Amino acid sequence: MKKYGIYYLGISLLMLLLVETSCKKEEAQAPIIVPSTNYIKYNGMTAPISMGILTNNGSAGSNSFNTDLYLYNGFTLHESNNQMDSLSGTGNLLYFSMFSSQGEKLDSGDYNFDPDYTLVPKTFAAGVVFLNYNIQIGSGIMSVVDGVVSVISNDTIYEINFSGYDEEGSVVSMHYKGELKYFDESKKGL
Repeated sequence: MKKYGIYYLGISLLMLLLVETSCKKEEAQAPIIVPSTNYIKYNGMTAPISMGILTNNGSAGSNSFNTDLYLYNGFTLHESNNQMDSLSGTGNLLYFSMFSSQGEKLDSGDYNFDPDYTLVPKTFAAGVVFLNYNIQIGSGIMSVVDGVVSVISNDTIYEINFSGYDEEGSVVSMHYKGELKYFDESKKGL
């Protein structure tokens, strides 16, 4: 039961982040645009992704940090005081709640889905796919329930691939190569 509580807490925090509109927002500087070879494939459809965000949410236990990964296209990123504030608009997004031995970057290697939430490095405990998602309406969400996220880190450039399944058994895959905008969320609200 504990694992489901963590999962729903993570999803709730993600949704709060996506729909937060009451704070004063500063528009983010120009996003890092990468070639259109970055994509999400789902149920026979290919959707582009062009930007990435990495957030350090702090220690998740011994030798482990909760590092969230957002890969998206079409949304506008809003920042406030050098912190990720929210996303707005309509677009595609693939989100993973990952665990790494470092908070400020992802370790290279394969991250396996961990339904038991052991929080050990090179696992991910939650994944969500948003396709043609309108934040105001809130439709087009699928939860990832199995798979592997492969990460190759070369200084500031990441190459990330995913292959797995959603809760309906549909195949989800993804490829992204480019930079990730980093936010240290571990000190947010302190």
